[in-house]
Amino acid sequence: MLTGVAFGAVLLASAPAIVALFVLPIMWTAVASLSFFADAAPWLDTRLALGPLLIGTWRITRREVAS
Repeated sequence: MLTGVAFGAVLLASAPAIVALFVLPIMWTAVASLSFFADAAPWLDTRLALGPLLIGTWRITRREVAS
């Protein structure tokens, strides 16, 4: 949702932002599947790169605060 709001702020219109929200990840997956980007794709694909970060954030927020 935050990504959609960011696209809307950049494009200053909701319709292109909605299209960009759905089209850009699909296009990036197609480009990242090329052998030229094989080494960089895991680092630049937010689906793969942010997974461990989000799991760590979830674990930290679920942890009991100890004094």
